[in-house]
Amino acid sequence: ACSMNELQLFSTQCFFGAILACPVFMLMAVASPRAAVLLSVSSLFGDSAAIVVAVNVVSFVVYNYASFCVLAMLDPALHSLLSATKRTAALAVACALTLHLPSGLELLGIGLVSCGVFTFKG
Repeated sequence: ACSMNELQLFSTQCFFGAILACPVFMLMAVASPRAAVLLSVSSLFGDSAAIVVAVNVVSFVVYNYASFCVLAMLDPALHSLLSATKRTAALAVACALTLHLPSGLELLGIGLVSCGVFTFKG
């Protein structure tokens, strides 16, 4: 489990994340109520930008809490490797779900991250 210092750091990070999300939410609400249509999550909830923002905020908090707890249990270098692997896997899954072949630049990035993960000797 996380110690109190880590929880304080986590809470501060989430607080600043919420502060940054407020102007974005207000701009979306004022500028274009249909701006949420551009987000992939909006297809699940209709045109409600508030629900999409709420889902993103909750996801941000839960993801960061899990990341902090994993970081508290692991060596920071191993945590970094797991994070890089997760990002590569997320890109591959996104490409598969959208039936979109990765561009040459995306393949280069996947290759660089994979080489870094496989050659790391910690």
